[in-house]
Amino acid sequence: MVFSLFIFSSCEKNDKLDFPVFLNEITKVELERPDFKSGGKFAQIKELNKTEIIQLIQALKKAKPIGFIKFKTDFYINIKSKNIIQIDIYHLKVNGNIIKDFESDLAYKIDDLKFLKDF
Repeated sequence: MVFSLFIFSSCEKNDKLDFPVFLNEITKVELERPDFKSGGKFAQIKELNKTEIIQLIQALKKAKPIGFIKFKTDFYINIKSKNIIQIDIYHLKVNGNIIKDFESDLAYKIDDLKFLKDF
């Protein structure tokens, strides 16, 4: 019984985006666009302000799954958070208003956010 509960909870986690939901735990959010011509170095980095972070977290909470797809990543969202126990970094891949966890092909559609479109 314990084993099946573990498997169920492990599978359930893969169906949701992984990001910190509590604003007070987030220490930094950056958008990073790699320059593929320079061997993966980042050509553009933008740190989000508090208003943008709030908008992003609200959009991620309302994200709607659209299925397992592959896409060319335009840029990454890196969310750094700190809770009582440890510091975590969450990586999301972005193409337009479609977002995926770094190690998953399950994609989610979020609301259009101006700061993501303009990056």
